[in-house]
Amino acid sequence: MKKKLASSFLALSLLATPFAGQSASAAGYKDPFTYYEPVDIEGHWAENDLWDMLYADIVRGTIETVEEDGIEFDLLFLNPDDKITRGEFVSFIVRALELKANGKTVPFTDISKHWGKTHIQIAYQNGVVSGTSATTFEPNKKITRAEMASMLVRAFNKTVEFENGTPKDYKDLPKNHWAYNHLRMVNGLGIMKGVSADKLAPNNQATRAESIVMILRSMKEETANLPTKAMLETVILDNETKGTEYMNNQDYDALKDLLDVRQMGFGHSASNAFIEYILEPEEVTYHGTLKGEIGIDYDNAQINTRLVKIELENAVYDMVRTDEDGTRNYEKDASGTIYLRLENNRWKMYTSDEVERNYEEWFGYEE
Repeated sequence: MKKKLASSFLALSLLATPFAGQSASAAGYKDPFTYYEPVDIEGHWAENDLWDMLYADIVRGTIETVEEDGIEFDLLFLNPDDKITRGEFVSFIVRALELKANGKTVPFTDISKHWGKTHIQIAYQNGVVSGTSATTFEPNKKITRAEMASMLVRAFNKTVEFENGTPKDYKDLPKNHWAYNHLRMVNGLGIMKGVSADKLAPNNQATRAESIVMILRSMKEETANLPTKAMLETVILDNETKGTEYMNNQDYDALKDLLDVRQMGFGHSASNAFIEYILEPEEVTYHGTLKGEIGIDYDNAQINTRLVKIELENAVYDMVRTDEDGTRNYEKDASGTIYLRLENNRWKMYTSDEVERNYEEWFGYEE
Protein backbone atom coordinates (compact mmCIF):
# COMPACT_ATOMS: atom_id res chain seq x y z
CA MET A 1 0.00 0.00 0.00
CA LYS A 2 1.40 3.35 -1.03
CA LYS A 3 2.79 5.96 1.29
CA LYS A 4 1.40 9.43 0.98
CA LEU A 5 3.11 11.99 -1.18
CA ALA A 6 2.17 14.98 0.96
CA SER A 7 4.20 15.09 4.14
CA SER A 8 4.14 18.77 5.09
CA PHE A 9 2.12 21.91 4.49
CA LEU A 10 5.19 23.51 2.92
CA ALA A 11 5.54 20.71 0.42
CA LEU A 12 1.85 20.91 -0.36
CA SER A 13 2.07 24.63 -1.04
CA LEU A 14 4.74 23.92 -3.63
CA LEU A 15 2.78 21.19 -5.36
CA ALA A 16 1.66 22.21 -8.81
CA THR A 17 -1.22 19.75 -8.79
CA PRO A 18 -3.26 19.51 -11.99
CA PHE A 19 -6.36 18.73 -9.92
CA ALA A 20 -6.67 22.16 -8.25
CA GLY A 21 -10.22 23.40 -8.38
CA GLN A 22 -11.54 20.27 -10.05
CA SER A 23 -14.91 19.00 -8.85
CA ALA A 24 -15.58 15.30 -8.65
CA SER A 25 -18.85 15.52 -10.56
CA ALA A 26 -17.47 17.65 -13.38
CA ALA A 27 -14.66 15.25 -14.16
CA GLY A 28 -16.63 12.04 -13.58
CA TYR A 29 -14.26 10.83 -10.89
CA LYS A 30 -12.96 12.01 -7.54
CA ASP A 31 -9.83 14.13 -7.47
CA PRO A 32 -7.22 11.70 -6.13
CA PHE A 33 -5.20 14.38 -4.36
CA THR A 34 -8.16 15.85 -2.46
CA TYR A 35 -9.93 12.61 -1.59
CA TYR A 36 -7.10 10.08 -1.19
CA GLU A 37 -4.07 11.96 0.17
CA PRO A 38 -4.56 12.43 3.95
CA VAL A 39 -1.98 14.62 5.64
CA ASP A 40 -2.32 13.29 9.19
CA ILE A 41 -1.60 9.56 9.19
CA GLU A 42 2.12 9.28 8.36
CA GLY A 43 3.81 7.17 11.06
CA HIS A 44 0.54 6.33 12.76
CA TRP A 45 0.32 2.80 14.24
CA ALA A 46 -2.65 2.08 11.94
CA GLU A 47 -1.26 3.84 8.85
CA ASN A 48 -1.40 0.91 6.43
CA ASP A 49 -4.93 -0.10 7.42
CA LEU A 50 -6.08 3.50 7.16
CA TRP A 51 -4.71 3.71 3.62
CA ASP A 52 -6.43 0.46 2.73
CA MET A 53 -9.87 1.47 3.96
CA LEU A 54 -9.60 4.96 2.46
CA TYR A 55 -8.55 3.64 -0.94
CA ALA A 56 -11.46 1.16 -0.91
CA ASP A 57 -13.98 3.96 -0.26
CA ILE A 58 -15.05 2.48 3.06
CA VAL A 59 -13.89 5.41 5.18
CA ARG A 60 -13.78 9.09 4.38
CA GLY A 61 -12.00 12.04 5.85
CA THR A 62 -12.62 15.72 6.39
CA ILE A 63 -11.60 18.14 3.64
CA GLU A 64 -10.41 21.56 4.75
CA THR A 65 -9.36 24.44 2.51
CA VAL A 66 -6.16 26.08 3.73
CA GLU A 67 -4.00 28.91 2.46
CA GLU A 68 -0.24 29.16 2.53
CA ASP A 69 1.89 31.77 0.82
CA GLY A 70 -1.18 33.01 -1.02
CA ILE A 71 -2.00 29.56 -2.41
CA GLU A 72 -5.30 27.87 -1.52
CA PHE A 73 -5.63 24.09 -1.62
CA ASP A 74 -7.73 21.37 -0.06
CA LEU A 75 -6.27 19.05 2.55
CA LEU A 76 -7.70 15.72 3.63
CA PHE A 77 -7.68 14.76 7.32
CA LEU A 78 -8.61 11.31 8.62
CA ASN A 79 -8.29 12.41 12.27
CA PRO A 80 -7.25 8.91 13.36
CA ASP A 81 -6.94 9.68 17.08
CA ASP A 82 -10.25 11.50 17.44
CA LYS A 83 -12.94 9.70 19.39
CA ILE A 84 -15.56 8.24 17.09
CA THR A 85 -19.30 8.58 17.51
CA ARG A 86 -21.95 5.88 17.27
CA GLY A 87 -23.24 7.45 14.08
CA GLU A 88 -19.83 7.53 12.42
CA PHE A 89 -19.07 3.91 13.28
CA VAL A 90 -22.42 2.77 11.94
CA SER A 91 -21.74 4.59 8.66
CA PHE A 92 -18.40 2.78 8.29
CA ILE A 93 -20.10 -0.59 8.77
CA VAL A 94 -22.95 0.14 6.36
CA ARG A 95 -20.47 1.21 3.66
CA ALA A 96 -18.19 -1.75 4.29
CA LEU A 97 -20.99 -4.31 4.02
CA GLU A 98 -23.10 -2.33 1.53
CA LEU A 99 -26.17 -2.93 3.65
CA LYS A 100 -29.54 -2.02 2.13
CA ALA A 101 -32.78 -0.70 3.55
CA ASN A 102 -35.59 -3.22 3.94
CA GLY A 103 -38.54 -1.10 5.00
CA LYS A 104 -38.60 -2.07 8.66
CA THR A 105 -39.89 0.71 10.91
CA VAL A 106 -37.10 2.51 12.79
CA PRO A 107 -38.15 3.80 16.24
CA PHE A 108 -35.39 6.38 16.86
CA THR A 109 -36.67 9.92 17.31
CA ASP A 110 -33.27 11.59 17.69
CA ILE A 111 -31.79 10.95 14.24
CA SER A 112 -34.12 12.94 11.97
CA LYS A 113 -31.63 15.78 11.44
CA HIS A 114 -28.44 13.75 11.78
CA TRP A 115 -26.19 13.48 8.69
CA GLY A 116 -26.01 9.69 9.16
CA LYS A 117 -29.75 9.15 9.47
CA THR A 118 -30.03 6.82 6.47
CA HIS A 119 -27.09 4.65 7.55
CA ILE A 120 -28.43 4.38 11.08
CA GLN A 121 -31.83 3.35 9.76
CA ILE A 122 -30.27 0.73 7.48
CA ALA A 123 -28.11 -0.63 10.30
CA TYR A 124 -31.15 -0.98 12.55
CA GLN A 125 -33.17 -2.66 9.81
CA ASN A 126 -30.37 -5.20 9.35
CA GLY A 127 -30.06 -5.98 13.05
CA VAL A 128 -26.65 -4.37 13.46
CA VAL A 129 -27.61 -1.79 16.08
CA SER A 130 -30.08 -1.22 18.85
CA GLY A 131 -30.86 2.02 20.62
CA THR A 132 -29.72 3.41 23.93
CA SER A 133 -33.43 3.33 24.76
CA ALA A 134 -36.58 2.22 22.99
CA THR A 135 -36.72 5.47 21.00
CA THR A 136 -33.21 6.94 21.05
CA PHE A 137 -29.97 6.06 19.31
CA GLU A 138 -27.73 8.94 20.44
CA PRO A 139 -25.76 9.21 17.17
CA ASN A 140 -23.37 11.85 18.50
CA LYS A 141 -22.43 9.90 21.62
CA LYS A 142 -18.85 8.62 21.62
CA ILE A 143 -18.84 4.88 21.08
CA THR A 144 -17.18 2.44 23.49
CA ARG A 145 -15.13 -0.59 22.58
CA ALA A 146 -17.88 -2.80 23.98
CA GLU A 147 -20.50 -1.17 21.78
CA MET A 148 -18.24 -1.64 18.75
CA ALA A 149 -17.76 -5.32 19.59
CA SER A 150 -21.49 -5.85 19.78
CA MET A 151 -22.14 -4.11 16.46
CA LEU A 152 -19.32 -6.01 14.73
CA VAL A 153 -20.64 -9.40 15.81
CA ARG A 154 -24.15 -8.55 14.68
CA ALA A 155 -22.88 -7.17 11.37
CA PHE A 156 -20.52 -10.02 10.49
CA ASN A 157 -22.21 -13.03 12.10
CA LYS A 158 -23.28 -14.46 8.73
CA THR A 159 -19.82 -14.35 7.14
CA VAL A 160 -17.35 -14.71 10.04
CA GLU A 161 -16.96 -17.89 12.10
CA PHE A 162 -16.65 -16.27 15.51
CA GLU A 163 -17.00 -19.63 17.23
CA ASN A 164 -13.58 -20.66 15.95
CA GLY A 165 -11.76 -18.01 17.95
CA THR A 166 -9.67 -18.41 21.10
CA PRO A 167 -10.53 -15.55 23.46
CA LYS A 168 -8.27 -14.49 26.32
CA ASP A 169 -9.28 -13.67 29.87
CA TYR A 170 -8.93 -10.07 31.02
CA LYS A 171 -9.13 -8.65 34.52
CA ASP A 172 -11.42 -5.84 33.41
CA LEU A 173 -13.93 -8.06 31.60
CA PRO A 174 -16.22 -9.64 34.22
CA LYS A 175 -18.73 -12.25 33.17
CA ASN A 176 -21.60 -9.95 34.06
CA HIS A 177 -20.51 -7.28 31.57
CA TRP A 178 -23.41 -6.63 29.19
CA ALA A 179 -21.22 -7.29 26.12
CA TYR A 180 -19.15 -10.13 27.65
CA ASN A 181 -19.91 -12.69 24.94
CA HIS A 182 -19.50 -10.30 22.03
CA LEU A 183 -16.23 -8.95 23.42
CA ARG A 184 -14.84 -12.46 23.73
CA MET A 185 -15.95 -13.31 20.21
CA VAL A 186 -14.11 -10.39 18.59
CA ASN A 187 -11.13 -10.86 20.88
CA GLY A 188 -10.94 -14.56 20.05
CA LEU A 189 -10.24 -13.79 16.39
CA GLY A 190 -7.90 -10.90 17.08
CA ILE A 191 -10.38 -8.34 15.78
CA MET A 192 -10.17 -6.54 19.11
CA LYS A 193 -6.95 -6.87 21.07
CA GLY A 194 -6.16 -5.94 24.62
CA VAL A 195 -4.72 -2.56 25.48
CA SER A 196 -2.30 -4.46 27.71
CA ALA A 197 -1.66 -8.06 28.70
CA ASP A 198 -4.49 -8.10 31.24
CA LYS A 199 -6.82 -5.29 30.12
CA LEU A 200 -9.31 -5.17 27.26
CA ALA A 201 -10.71 -1.74 28.24
CA PRO A 202 -14.28 -2.53 27.15
CA ASN A 203 -15.71 0.73 28.44
CA ASN A 204 -13.08 3.01 26.92
CA GLN A 205 -14.18 5.34 24.17
CA ALA A 206 -12.80 4.21 20.81
CA THR A 207 -10.82 6.23 18.28
CA ARG A 208 -11.46 6.46 14.57
CA ALA A 209 -8.30 4.45 13.91
CA GLU A 210 -9.36 1.66 16.27
CA SER A 211 -12.77 1.44 14.65
CA ILE A 212 -11.37 1.38 11.11
CA VAL A 213 -8.83 -1.31 11.97
CA MET A 214 -11.46 -3.50 13.63
CA ILE A 215 -13.78 -3.31 10.64
CA LEU A 216 -10.91 -4.21 8.30
CA ARG A 217 -9.88 -7.13 10.53
CA SER A 218 -13.49 -8.32 10.52
CA MET A 219 -13.62 -8.16 6.72
CA LYS A 220 -10.41 -10.18 6.54
CA GLU A 221 -12.08 -12.91 8.61
CA GLU A 222 -15.03 -13.29 6.24
CA THR A 223 -15.09 -16.71 4.61
CA ALA A 224 -18.52 -16.97 2.96
CA ASN A 225 -19.12 -16.96 -0.82
CA LEU A 226 -15.48 -16.60 -1.84
CA PRO A 227 -14.68 -15.61 -5.44
CA THR A 228 -13.31 -18.30 -7.75
CA LYS A 229 -10.08 -18.02 -9.71
CA ALA A 230 -12.05 -17.57 -12.91
CA MET A 231 -14.00 -14.65 -11.44
CA LEU A 232 -10.84 -12.81 -10.40
CA GLU A 233 -9.04 -13.58 -13.65
CA THR A 234 -11.91 -12.01 -15.58
CA VAL A 235 -11.60 -8.77 -13.67
CA ILE A 236 -7.82 -8.51 -13.43
CA LEU A 237 -6.82 -9.73 -16.88
CA ASP A 238 -9.62 -7.83 -18.56
CA ASN A 239 -8.46 -4.67 -16.82
CA GLU A 240 -4.86 -5.33 -17.85
CA THR A 241 -5.18 -6.58 -21.43
CA LYS A 242 -8.07 -4.43 -22.61
CA GLY A 243 -6.61 -1.45 -20.85
CA THR A 244 -3.38 -1.92 -22.77
CA GLU A 245 -5.27 -2.36 -26.05
CA TYR A 246 -7.25 0.86 -25.59
CA MET A 247 -4.13 2.77 -24.56
CA ASN A 248 -2.27 1.52 -27.63
CA ASN A 249 -5.14 2.62 -29.88
CA GLN A 250 -5.50 5.92 -28.02
CA ASP A 251 -9.17 5.05 -27.49
CA TYR A 252 -9.45 6.88 -24.22
CA ASP A 253 -13.25 6.90 -24.11
CA ALA A 254 -13.23 3.11 -24.19
CA LEU A 255 -10.49 3.09 -21.58
CA LYS A 256 -12.57 5.25 -19.24
CA ASP A 257 -15.59 3.02 -19.78
CA LEU A 258 -13.44 0.03 -18.83
CA LEU A 259 -12.31 1.77 -15.66
CA ASP A 260 -15.93 2.38 -14.65
CA VAL A 261 -16.56 -1.36 -14.84
CA ARG A 262 -13.29 -2.74 -13.47
CA GLN A 263 -12.01 -0.15 -10.99
CA MET A 264 -13.20 1.82 -7.99
CA GLY A 265 -11.85 4.00 -5.19
CA PHE A 266 -8.32 5.34 -5.51
CA GLY A 267 -7.53 3.15 -8.53
CA HIS A 268 -10.44 4.58 -10.48
CA SER A 269 -9.52 8.16 -9.59
CA ALA A 270 -5.79 7.84 -10.23
CA SER A 271 -6.29 6.07 -13.57
CA ASN A 272 -8.81 8.65 -14.76
CA ALA A 273 -6.49 11.48 -13.74
CA PHE A 274 -3.71 9.86 -15.77
CA ILE A 275 -5.96 9.73 -18.82
CA GLU A 276 -7.26 13.28 -18.48
CA TYR A 277 -4.00 15.04 -17.71
CA ILE A 278 -1.38 12.90 -19.45
CA LEU A 279 -2.84 10.76 -22.23
CA GLU A 280 -5.65 12.87 -23.68
CA PRO A 281 -3.53 16.04 -24.06
CA GLU A 282 -0.98 13.82 -25.84
CA GLU A 283 1.73 14.89 -23.45
CA VAL A 284 2.92 11.33 -23.87
CA THR A 285 1.75 8.25 -25.75
CA TYR A 286 2.48 4.63 -24.93
CA HIS A 287 2.38 1.41 -26.86
CA GLY A 288 2.87 -1.86 -25.01
CA THR A 289 3.33 -5.42 -26.25
CA LEU A 290 2.89 -8.19 -23.71
CA LYS A 291 5.86 -10.55 -23.59
CA GLY A 292 5.02 -13.16 -20.99
CA GLU A 293 2.11 -15.43 -20.14
CA ILE A 294 0.21 -13.17 -17.80
CA GLY A 295 -1.66 -14.66 -14.83
CA ILE A 296 -2.65 -14.40 -11.18
CA ASP A 297 -1.38 -16.28 -8.12
CA TYR A 298 -4.74 -17.47 -6.81
CA ASP A 299 -3.32 -20.17 -4.54
CA ASN A 300 -1.35 -17.73 -2.39
CA ALA A 301 -3.83 -14.87 -2.45
CA GLN A 302 -5.64 -13.42 0.55
CA ILE A 303 -9.23 -14.05 -0.46
CA ASN A 304 -12.22 -13.05 1.61
CA THR A 305 -15.90 -12.40 1.07
CA ARG A 306 -15.48 -8.74 0.16
CA LEU A 307 -11.73 -8.14 -0.13
CA VAL A 308 -8.94 -9.75 -2.15
CA LYS A 309 -5.18 -9.18 -2.17
CA ILE A 310 -3.54 -11.04 -5.02
CA GLU A 311 -0.39 -11.01 -7.18
CA LEU A 312 -0.43 -10.30 -10.90
CA GLU A 313 2.37 -12.29 -12.53
CA ASN A 314 4.33 -12.02 -15.78
CA ALA A 315 2.82 -8.69 -16.82
CA VAL A 316 6.00 -7.77 -18.70
CA TYR A 317 5.77 -5.47 -21.71
CA ASP A 318 7.99 -4.17 -24.47
CA MET A 319 7.11 -0.49 -24.34
CA VAL A 320 7.40 2.37 -26.78
CA ARG A 321 7.05 5.82 -25.25
CA THR A 322 6.80 9.02 -27.28
CA ASP A 323 6.92 12.49 -25.79
CA GLU A 324 8.40 15.91 -26.54
CA ASP A 325 11.89 14.47 -26.17
CA GLY A 326 11.34 11.79 -28.78
CA THR A 327 10.73 8.05 -28.74
CA ARG A 328 12.36 5.43 -26.56
CA ASN A 329 11.99 1.69 -26.15
CA TYR A 330 12.19 -0.10 -22.80
CA GLU A 331 10.90 -3.08 -20.89
CA LYS A 332 8.25 -2.56 -18.22
CA ASP A 333 7.17 -5.02 -15.54
CA ALA A 334 3.63 -4.18 -14.42
CA SER A 335 3.43 -7.23 -12.15
CA GLY A 336 2.71 -6.80 -8.47
CA THR A 337 0.01 -6.74 -5.84
CA ILE A 338 -3.59 -5.97 -6.76
CA TYR A 339 -6.29 -5.07 -4.23
CA LEU A 340 -9.94 -5.70 -5.04
CA ARG A 341 -13.23 -5.03 -3.32
CA LEU A 342 -16.68 -6.45 -4.01
CA GLU A 343 -18.88 -3.47 -4.85
CA ASN A 344 -22.53 -3.91 -5.81
CA ASN A 345 -21.87 -7.62 -6.46
CA ARG A 346 -19.04 -6.82 -8.86
CA TRP A 347 -15.34 -7.29 -8.11
CA LYS A 348 -13.31 -4.14 -8.79
CA MET A 349 -9.69 -3.12 -8.30
CA TYR A 350 -9.29 -0.25 -5.85
CA THR A 351 -5.51 0.00 -6.08
CA SER A 352 -2.44 -1.89 -7.24
CA ASP A 353 1.33 -1.57 -7.18
CA GLU A 354 1.27 -0.51 -10.82
CA VAL A 355 -1.43 2.14 -10.35
CA GLU A 356 0.53 3.60 -7.44
CA ARG A 357 3.83 3.56 -9.34
CA ASN A 358 2.18 5.28 -12.26
CA TYR A 359 0.50 7.87 -10.04
CA GLU A 360 3.72 8.72 -8.25
CA GLU A 361 5.66 8.98 -11.51
CA TRP A 362 3.33 11.59 -12.93
CA PHE A 363 1.83 13.35 -9.94
CA GLY A 364 4.39 12.83 -7.21
CA TYR A 365 7.07 15.27 -6.19
CA GLU A 366 10.14 15.60 -4.05
CA GLU A 367 10.40 17.93 -1.06
